[in-house]
Amino acid sequence: MSISNLLRKLIGTATPKPFQPVLRAEVSMTDLWRMLNKLFPQAGIFMARDTYDLCNLKDIEEFLRLDDTNRRIYDLRRYRCSDFAFRLQGQLSVPGWSGLAKGIFWTEIHALSCFLDQNLDFWYIEPQTDNAKANLEEWQGKVCRLIIM
Repeated sequence: MSISNLLRKLIGTATPKPFQPVLRAEVSMTDLWRMLNKLFPQAGIFMARDTYDLCNLKDIEEFLRLDDTNRRIYDLRRYRCSDFAFRLQGQLSVPGWSGLAKGIFWTEIHALSCFLDQNLDFWYIEPQTDNAKANLEEWQGKVCRLIIM
């Protein structure tokens, strides 16, 4: 086996995304920041774009179904919750998906992914299980510390 094939096997490769989300609306950085600040006034919020595309939850769920981030093995020393969140963010950073209102969300005890849909509903995405929920589960924490979108 070649070194490149061995590395691909060990590290993994970007999961091919065979479809594009249906972009249904967009939101400005200012409006998104105001909304997030209202929801999470204690959080640091970093915004990287002037505008963000919005799609529906079904597109994100289909993306998660095809993505292999959740198949990684959690290892407290080598591959933690933040690694899952960064990996999913990277997987979503491809043409057609990169402009979506999605990001990484830290609580006082956990890192996960987040997403804003076309109805401006905020979703938490647990990248270790691919579950998208409107509310945090107790084990995920209670207080938002940082959001990067």
